[in-house]
Amino acid sequence: MKKLLIVALLIVVMCPINAQKKQDVKLTRQEQKFKKILDEYDVIDYLPYYSDEEGETFWNAIVDNNEEFQKFLKMIPESKGWKKEIFQEVYRGNKLSYNEQIPYARSFKDIDWMEMFFKSHYGNINIHYSTLDYVNASTLPLGDVFVYSGLVDILEHYEEMVAVLAHEFAHFMYQHSMQWAYSCEKQKRKNKTIATITAVVSAAADMYATMNGANTTGSSEANSKYYDSIFESAKNKSLKYQFRYSKDQELQADIIAYRFLDWMGMGHENMIVVLEKLRKQNPMADYEDEEKADHPLLKNRIALLKFIEKYDSMKQNQK
Repeated sequence: MKKLLIVALLIVVMCPINAQKKQDVKLTRQEQKFKKILDEYDVIDYLPYYSDEEGETFWNAIVDNNEEFQKFLKMIPESKGWKKEIFQEVYRGNKLSYNEQIPYARSFKDIDWMEMFFKSHYGNINIHYSTLDYVNASTLPLGDVFVYSGLVDILEHYEEMVAVLAHEFAHFMYQHSMQWAYSCEKQKRKNKTIATITAVVSAAADMYATMNGANTTGSSEANSKYYDSIFESAKNKSLKYQFRYSKDQELQADIIAYRFLDWMGMGHENMIVVLEKLRKQNPMADYEDEEKADHPLLKNRIALLKFIEKYDSMKQNQK
């Protein structure tokens, strides 16, 4: 009897320790980065606690419950000045791109079953099959999606096509083109303002030194180069911001497509399969400089999606 009591006591004492160990999951540096991305861009908390396997419910939920994006949507029709010009430019770009691509567009077979997954009260998409031989797909701001023949040729199952379209519809639902154009222009203006202020302060300091008898002979050329470097730095910072923002949007679209496939009961692994096929098409892409690329490396996109199961398990353990 005493032995049984001792064993029971040990079990009671050890349970909290084991529970604590479950929560203290060690993450690699890359996984820490992935966790930060998912904390910012995952949409799982926007979804109802059940899946009715209706695409429209999913798409409405991820926009309705995203307060930051709702503020952005509200700002578009109320914008003035440079903000209004930016949004108008995006619409003009949409028209030009559409006119360039539509001559190569054809209708997909069984288009109805595909489009039924991608409806919302914010708008629907028009899916086009493009005869252009790119291994890619693209989405215009007003909802036209072009899936190029090179990509269609490597897809084997309809779930893979749904994965591609979910990724593209995510771009449309979150108006990534609009957000990208607005955020990049805002950052560019911010960097330019900082550069201007820095240059003015430096020029004022030079003038003050001259007025107080300092010898500034021969420094004009050096100062000119210095001011040029300030503005060049501002330009480079703006470009770097554009690349980072664009890459973040790609990762967000991947995450949303992953969640959508789960929601529809189609298997999130199909999004990973599509990315692996794209990677196989261009194996040298693994060695590109990610800092200078407008897309994240495919190997990192795949690794992020594979990390989601661990991420979900961590969140579950914290409840």
